[in-house]
Amino acid sequence: VFFFLMIRRPPRSTHCISSAASDVYKRQVFLCLVQCVPTSHTDELIYGIISPHCWNELLVRKTFNVQCLKLVFSKLLGYGIVFASSIVKVPQVINIVRAGNTEGLSEFMLYMESFGYILSIMYPLHYNQPFSTYGESVFIAIQAIIIMCLLWYYNRSRYPLPLVLLIVLVFVTYTFILYDGSLLTERTWTLLYGVIPQAMVLSRLLQIKDNFVNKSTGRLSFIMCFLYTMGNVARIFTTWVEVDDKLVLTNFFIAFIINFTLMAQILVYWNSTPAKAKAQ
Repeated sequence: VFFFLMIRRPPRSTHCISSAASDVYKRQVFLCLVQCVPTSHTDELIYGIISPHCWNELLVRKTFNVQCLKLVFSKLLGYGIVFASSIVKVPQVINIVRAGNTEGLSEFMLYMESFGYILSIMYPLHYNQPFSTYGESVFIAIQAIIIMCLLWYYNRSRYPLPLVLLIVLVFVTYTFILYDGSLLTERTWTLLYGVIPQAMVLSRLLQIKDNFVNKSTGRLSFIMCFLYTMGNVARIFTTWVEVDDKLVLTNFFIAFIINFTLMAQILVYWNSTPAKAKAQ
C-alpha cells in the first residue's frame, strides 16, 4: 500500500508544475499530492486509510513517525478483520447443514452472542466510531442469524412458528431501541455494553463446561474459533490505537481468552465420541 501511494502520480485535475529532472519531479509529485489533500475536513482519511497529517509525515517528509505507522497499520488490520469476518461462521454453517442437526451448539450462547453483536454494531454507531473498529460485527451478526434459523429448522418440534415469531419480535424491538437511541441515557449505554458482553462470556463458559462434560465439541468449527481468536488479538490492537476505550478493550481481551479456550478444546477432543453416545 505504501509503495502504491509513493509511486502514484498526481491526479490530472491538479495544476502543479513539475521539473524535467526526475528528482525534482518526484518532489513536486509529493508536494502536489499534499496540496490536493482536503483541507476543509482535517479528519478526513485519504483512501480511507491515512490521515492528511500522516500522509505528509510518511510520504512527503519521509519521517519515521511511529504513531502514524501504528494508525495506518491499525486501519489496514481493521479492514482485514472486516473482510475475514464475512466468512468466519461459514465453516460452522457447513458443519450443521452436512450433519443435519445442531448437536453441541449452545442455544443460550447463540442468543446471547446475537444480542451482543447487535450491541457491538449500535454502540460504536451511537458514538460515531470508525467502521474499521466494528465492521466485522455486521457480518458476524448476519451469520449468527443464519445459524439461528438453522437451529429453528432442525428443531421444529421445540420451535413452533408462534415461538419463532416471538423471538424475532424480541430481536427486532431490541435492535430498534438501540438504533433509535433516544430512549437510552449515556449511563444505560455504558451499562448495556458492560452487561451484555459479560452475558456472552457466561454463555461461552457454559459451552466450555458442556464440552468438558461431553468430551466433545459437537458442531463447533476449529476454523471459526481460530478466526475469532485471531480477530480478538487484532481488535485489541486496533481498539488500543484508534479508540482507546478501556471498556471495549477489556471486552475484547476477555473474548480472546474464551475463544482461545474453545479452540484448545476442539484440538483436545478432536474425533472423540461424545460421553452421551458412549453411555448409550
